Amino acid sequence: MEKDTENSIQTQIQYRLIEELTVTNQKLQEEVDKALAAAKAKSRFLTNMSHEIRTPMNGIMGLTHLLLSTGLTDKQREYLNAMVTSSDTLSVIVDDILDISKLEAGQLKIESRSFDLKATIANVVEIFSVRATEKGLKLHFEIDNTLPSTIIGDAARLNQILYNLMGNALKFTKEGEVKLAVNAIDQDDSDVEIEFSVQDTGIGIVKSKLEYIFQAFEQAKNSTSRKYGGTGLGLTIVKRLVELQGGSISIVSKVGQGSKFNFVLSYAKNKTTDPDLGNKSTESFKSLKGLKLLLVEDNPVNQLVTKDLLLGEGVEVVSANNGVEAIKSLESAEFDIILMDIQMPVMDGYKAMKYIRGEIDLKKRAVPILALTAHAIDGEMEKCKQAGASDYLSKPFNPQDLFSKIAGLMGKSTQSTSHPGGADSDAGGEVVIDLGVLRDFTGGKVQLMINTIKVLLTELPKNVKIMHDAAVEKDWDKLRAVAHKMKPNMMLIGAETQKVLLQSIERNTKKYVHLDEVPKLVDQVRACIPRIIEQLNEQSKTLNLELAETPNDM
Repeated sequence: MEKDTENSIQTQIQYRLIEELTVTNQKLQEEVDKALAAAKAKSRFLTNMSHEIRTPMNGIMGLTHLLLSTGLTDKQREYLNAMVTSSDTLSVIVDDILDISKLEAGQLKIESRSFDLKATIANVVEIFSVRATEKGLKLHFEIDNTLPSTIIGDAARLNQILYNLMGNALKFTKEGEVKLAVNAIDQDDSDVEIEFSVQDTGIGIVKSKLEYIFQAFEQAKNSTSRKYGGTGLGLTIVKRLVELQGGSISIVSKVGQGSKFNFVLSYAKNKTTDPDLGNKSTESFKSLKGLKLLLVEDNPVNQLVTKDLLLGEGVEVVSANNGVEAIKSLESAEFDIILMDIQMPVMDGYKAMKYIRGEIDLKKRAVPILALTAHAIDGEMEKCKQAGASDYLSKPFNPQDLFSKIAGLMGKSTQSTSHPGGADSDAGGEVVIDLGVLRDFTGGKVQLMINTIKVLLTELPKNVKIMHDAAVEKDWDKLRAVAHKMKPNMMLIGAETQKVLLQSIERNTKKYVHLDEVPKLVDQVRACIPRIIEQLNEQSKTLNLELAETPNDM
């Protein structure tokens, strides 16, 4: 009997423990659900805020640029330039909030493209020289003459870092000077390590606050934001951007004497000559003249601004208010390119792009589509490209960036440089190869060109498979070796885009940095190989006909 009672008590205790554990688990699950819901709500809020702020900002900035190109009095121009400055400031604040969200989510990516370092630095100095003059400050600029003219990296992120540091230096300096110095620490034939230094004679930072200065939402004093403005996110973003690129940043500061920020980044040297590098604001986009473009945009202001900007470059523009109208326009007429807004009534940009890529007349499915959206977070670029976009541009955009994106998608040089026997274009307009390079290399010997193409037709598919397998297996040494082997092949046939991709793969695997980006770079190279092979076969046929006319060619 006592044993039965004891068993009964133990059973009751077990049931009670199970019940309490079940309740505890339910509460924990509820907390997890609440946390996930809060995270989703935060993401939705940032997405909506991005769209709601960026859409009118795009209209304001675009209209301001249009007005600046008209006849104005000095006072009107002064007011409009002030509007540009205010818009840029608001854009920076919005970008700070969105960038910190993307950084926290691991969604911010670093690009690898050729850019003119000295021109990039000069642009930053030019931007802040006016502000320095207005405050009565001296702005000094020093750059090492031994630095290469062009390097491979993310110019936009370097701009962002310098913009934050230079902006802070001028903001917190009442008198004296701000100095930007750029020096080579170490370099060889392929790489260069660069130190950037921003120094001011401003208010300085107390020693006890230096360890917190790079933390989100932190400023040296609680009153700093009220007195000087800002989100308290700038230095956090700067530090994370530097570290994302494999660099480091440090600060030395004394109260009342100023601060000095140093950051170091490594870049690969670009040994090719690219006439399109440099100051984008001075580019000529004459090659856009005559293009027929379909603009899909529901916002009347943005539609007006974008259309007038394009008309100013000689582009013929047809407008559509939503995806349904866009499809009807595309079915009834030919277009060279489509600018597609994402958030629209009736049919949004995602659905419209998917329909165009899968349902419309086969000949029109390959038309380049540039997605335009005020949503700048949550992997928007990937979502747009999955839906069928050829490229992506977030609002508000600089007109020069819009023209450059269009020129890039159409495979057209911004200087309209073309020559007989030059680069071929695919159905979407992207330049893939230029047999003129091979002709120059072989001295115009047709048989040698044919033999070279024959070898390439065998080697390229084989090497790209080895490269893909190595990426899957994360065999970075093998991947680097095959990328190094393929690079001169791409140079030989003028495939500049693929050559730059291979340079990035080789550099990243050599230094073991940004390895998570390497498989994507490999996929980009793989995606182009079928078209390159197709073009090589076409050129081989042409060369055989040419050889038949000159049988004694060696």
